[in-house]
Amino acid sequence: MAWSMPKWMEKYCGDYLKYDKQQIETHMNTGSTTHVLNNAPLTLIIVGTKSRVELLERLHHDGILCEKNLERNKMHNQINDLFVDIFGRVPTNDEIKFISNVIPSAIHEDAIKWGWEDTEVRESLYIWLKDKMDKSLLKEKEGYK
Repeated sequence: MAWSMPKWMEKYCGDYLKYDKQQIETHMNTGSTTHVLNNAPLTLIIVGTKSRVELLERLHHDGILCEKNLERNKMHNQINDLFVDIFGRVPTNDEIKFISNVIPSAIHEDAIKWGWEDTEVRESLYIWLKDKMDKSLLKEKEGYK
C-alpha cells in the first residue's frame, strides 16, 4: 500500500520537510529500489525525508506536535528579529512575552490568515513595533529598563 501524506503534515512541506508533497510521497514510497552504490545522493535524500516524516509522525502521535506552540514560536521569532532591527539588541524573554500580549488584533488576524512569515504581516508588525513600542512604552511594564 502506497504511503500518502496526512493532511496535518502538509504545512511542513518546503520548510521542515524540504520538498513538496508529491516529492515527499515519492521518497516515502521509493522503498529499497534505490541502491546506495548506484545513486548515493538520492539514497541520502530519501533517508533524510523518511527520518523527518517519521519524527513528525511520532511527535504528532504523542501529542507533542502542537499547532499553538508552533504558531507562538513563529510569532516570537518575528518579534525577536524585528526588535533587533529596531532597537539594536536582543529582547529578553519577558519583553517578547509582553509584546506578544499587546500586538493589535488586526495583526494577529492577518497572521492567522497568512502566517507570521508573510511579508505584509511582518511589515505591519515592524511598523507597529517601531511606532508604538518605543523604549518609553517598554519601561511602563514593570521590570523593564
